[in-house]
Amino acid sequence: MALTTKFVSAEAPLAVEEAALVLRGGGLAAFPTDTVYGLGVHLYQLEAVRRIFAVKGRGTSKAVPVLLGQADDVARVAHQIPPITCKLAEAFWPGGRPPTRGGACAEPSRGAATHP
Repeated sequence: MALTTKFVSAEAPLAVEEAALVLRGGGLAAFPTDTVYGLGVHLYQLEAVRRIFAVKGRGTSKAVPVLLGQADDVARVAHQIPPITCKLAEAFWPGGRPPTRGGACAEPSRGAATHP
């Protein structure tokens, strides 16, 4: 598998837009976090998700995290959230707005996850 690498500083004016283009095109993007660098792909592009496992040398039995833009996005990736998970999210969700306020926790039987 051949990969093309392009470095874009996180401080560049259009860095986020450029990363979004790469992700929408099925590519991988590395990004800084508070402790390490993360590697991300577009969640709804199956080949990109497969590629992230291959690049990381990780078996599919070991999950990768899904990062969300806002708490209510949980409903887009989860069919149902168990009540205990909702309680934990309410207690520990960063940013002070857990998904229990109008998201998947408020309607645990809401049905299938949706795509953007």
